[in-house]
Amino acid sequence: MAKFKDLLSNPFLVWELAFEKLSKESQYALLILATMGEQSTLNDWRIAYNNFCIMSLPIVFLSFDDNTWNKIVKVLHDCFIKTDKQNSIIWATPYNASIRDYLINYLGQNQQTQQLLIKSAYFPEQITYAFTEEESYNYRLPGYFRHNYSAISKDNIECLLERFIYFINNEPQSCKLIKSFDGVRMQKFDKVIFIKQFYNSNDINLMELEYGSDEENIKELW
Repeated sequence: MAKFKDLLSNPFLVWELAFEKLSKESQYALLILATMGEQSTLNDWRIAYNNFCIMSLPIVFLSFDDNTWNKIVKVLHDCFIKTDKQNSIIWATPYNASIRDYLINYLGQNQQTQQLLIKSAYFPEQITYAFTEEESYNYRLPGYFRHNYSAISKDNIECLLERFIYFINNEPQSCKLIKSFDGVRMQKFDKVIFIKQFYNSNDINLMELEYGSDEENIKELW
């Protein structure tokens, strides 16, 4: 009965217990996947994971060799993630919505992990899909799920803006996967859409308060 009451007071407890039993490599791989959109190809997911492993040094030390990656996918499959294949493209997605909700909630409460993921983001979607309070309202969730849902820490706004400008200046690859009746395809990076998504998903008033002059310069990109 006590455990049942704990689950009612903390709906994420079941995923928290399972998540804590994973290796650090599997934990970070899951968190990275949660920032990449509704689904991501296995190849793009690995690219983002490898980039994180390199750029998060020396704060976090993770293995990213072939054996480690294959083990990560095997351990997470059919529990934390599911995969599908079409048109020779294999993609992965969180096994169900509650897992992704837990992961995004976790990021909202862990400032350092949030910062590491922002600074190491390889794909532009990684800074527009997860790190936003707006995203929570796309889900029909009770208030306690949204309390700290994907909230960007004020201390991480500067690095978020830096990564945003980096993507604007470097024409990055997109990881967005488009599904339609005739199959799936990768979406090309569109600077205008990216800028709109960034402004729609972040608290611009707060950014203007903290970084007013930089914000004016960014607006000139329009």
